[in-house]
Amino acid sequence: MTRNYFTLDSVGTACCRYRVQHFETFIHTVSEMGYRLRHEWRKVVKRMEIPFHSEESVDDDAGFCFDSVTDGTTAMN
Repeated sequence: MTRNYFTLDSVGTACCRYRVQHFETFIHTVSEMGYRLRHEWRKVVKRMEIPFHSEESVDDDAGFCFDSVTDGTTAMN
């Protein structure tokens, strides 16, 4: 995946909306807001196919834990 975008994904019984973000861009944006990445994890999910743009399809989700650089608190996403 090379860019940020919004999409809909059919999960069979419903359509779910998603905001998909480029990994490095997301980390950079949060870092600029005063947070440092402590830990990240990935989980494999049902592949989300993006019609007509297969290079933007998504194979996994990611979770993140950030520490505030200024006050030492932790933010989870």
